[in-house]
Amino acid sequence: MEAANNDNLNIIFGFSFPVITEGLANSIMSFGQMTPIVTSSISGKKAIINGYRRFSILSKNNIDPVFFEIPEVPLERAFIVYLVENSSIRRFNIVEKVRICRFIVQNEITVPNSILNSAQLGNIQKNSDLYEFIESIEENKRLTLVKRDTTTNLVEKLQRMGTSLSNRIIEIIEKNNLTHQQTREFIESIYLGFMREMDLDRIISDIYNLSFDETKRYLKSSMNPIISRMESDFYSFSSGFKNIELQPPQNFEGDYYRISCRFRTEEDLVGISRDLTDLIKKWKTNPILK
Repeated sequence: MEAANNDNLNIIFGFSFPVITEGLANSIMSFGQMTPIVTSSISGKKAIINGYRRFSILSKNNIDPVFFEIPEVPLERAFIVYLVENSSIRRFNIVEKVRICRFIVQNEITVPNSILNSAQLGNIQKNSDLYEFIESIEENKRLTLVKRDTTTNLVEKLQRMGTSLSNRIIEIIEKNNLTHQQTREFIESIYLGFMREMDLDRIISDIYNLSFDETKRYLKSSMNPIISRMESDFYSFSSGFKNIELQPPQNFEGDYYRISCRFRTEEDLVGISRDLTDLIKKWKTNPILK
């Protein structure tokens, strides 16, 4: 996406994409063609799309949308109007967020915080930095990311693993028709293997024809043997105490466990603390956990 090279742009009011009935589908359909800067179908001038709306009556009666132009306005004002109009009727998907944020950064546009919050764009610079990666992903793979409502954090993990591997990961997500939650679990599990410097090419080949449940079992047994041993060690440790609970890692980047327990006396607490300290020392001797 190139930065705008003129100070003023037209705003096009009307439709810019196919009229469809589902709100989420609107977002899905728009991303492949969506770019804040477009060429007017009427005058050929550069313009910012505005007024992206769904009117089922037009669709039912096969009425083509019509575009109207208004006098030129400053780029920053036009873009803010675009954000306000669109964010009031729909939520930007991950591809749109990345492209919009890149446009903001490249053109040094100042957007009021209230409008940024309403548009739910997240961290502008962080999303902008994902632009090259998003555009390097095959278009049908980008659609898969949109349909799974993929978050910025997950896309960052894919970016770190590289375009080639990400395309293969997304292909498996689409082939197995994974849900949003399953997609998150799958990407985070593969990313954990990436952080452990596992042979991901071999792993992806091994799991390509597996179901999601089979993949989970495979990843647990072959990708995370160290984590499995840590779990086993901890459960052995905790079995000696009452009312102690282990919550598995929720953040695969940190691989942390949350421990909650109740104790009757100070002696019980000292015992738990001592044994847990010994267990952590044992874990720290493993170089892969350092």
